[in-house]
Amino acid sequence: MPSKLPSGTTLTEVVLNKLTEDNSLGLTLAPVAGEEPGVIITAMTATIANTSAEAAGFGKGCIIYDVSVGESVAPEPANDYLAVSKMLKEATGKIKLRFYMASLPEGWTEHLDDRKRVFYRNKRASLVSSSHPLSLDLDAV
Repeated sequence: MPSKLPSGTTLTEVVLNKLTEDNSLGLTLAPVAGEEPGVIITAMTATIANTSAEAAGFGKGCIIYDVSVGESVAPEPANDYLAVSKMLKEATGKIKLRFYMASLPEGWTEHLDDRKRVFYRNKRASLVSSSHPLSLDLDAV
């Protein structure tokens, strides 16, 4: 399994149905910076495969903890975003994802712009990003 979940974290499950390999799940993934386990969703475009997912709280800023493709398949830990991305791209049928909402690192706040798009701000560091701060390599800044 991936590393230990942050204290007090609850996993939520969502099931996506991808009819063919050519269907997109509409997810943009990135590795999680720091110690949190999983793969973070940096963007989600609405598709037929993910229409019910948003109601479950699934989308940008969520961390995928593990993935299972097909019926009664043991979940695979979401340790490597490239492997998870490949698995999701090649998958067809039912895809179960267990996820949790990423917390914001200290100093970061979430905002909506005029077009209702989420962005993140760290006033002390004078940084603004459309990507969740846990997907950023802040040591490189």
